[in-house]
Amino acid sequence: MEDSFTTLFKKLPNGPAEPHSERKRKRGYDVPIVFLPIYLPLLFIAAAVSIPWSMIRRVVVRRRERRFSEQMAALGRTTPWEDFDRSLNEKRGTSIGEYLSWKGPCRLWWTPDDLPNLSPHKCAIGDHYAWLEPEFRPFSDWVREQYTDSETGTASLVLVPAEQRIRLKDRLSDAHFVSICSFKRKPKNLENLAKS
Repeated sequence: MEDSFTTLFKKLPNGPAEPHSERKRKRGYDVPIVFLPIYLPLLFIAAAVSIPWSMIRRVVVRRRERRFSEQMAALGRTTPWEDFDRSLNEKRGTSIGEYLSWKGPCRLWWTPDDLPNLSPHKCAIGDHYAWLEPEFRPFSDWVREQYTDSETGTASLVLVPAEQRIRLKDRLSDAHFVSICSFKRKPKNLENLAKS
């Protein structure tokens, strides 16, 4: 069984430029030099902890995604890359990029249905970052309930081989693609991130 990829896309888009007068200026904090002996060791400790923590997190996420893909395979809800690639070439169905958190993992699903035409909500076709926009949240909820839910959904999880992950974004740019998020709660800075 192939490992599920953890991120579809690494770089967030640049939003529309705002006039300079509307931008909020972020100011740094001035820390007196006398506190340097306190802050400097804390920074080194934080770096020493964050590196192994991120490595452990990556292993845990990969293991969880591998188990998830095995569950979907047991339910008959996986699509091999060859079948998915053929459907992209034939312009059939809809590809769904599901973001599970800000840092990943991301899952790629496929359904034979034409989601933009079936959806009762507004969606953005081909926009890899539409899930950042609050106006597309109802679409994300609808797709998750109908298609990507692990128990009741009908979409198939695409098993992406390691060699195809590098070219995945380019490959999906020609496809009938929608992106959704599966966050349990909406982050406070969602609107700000979408604008930045």
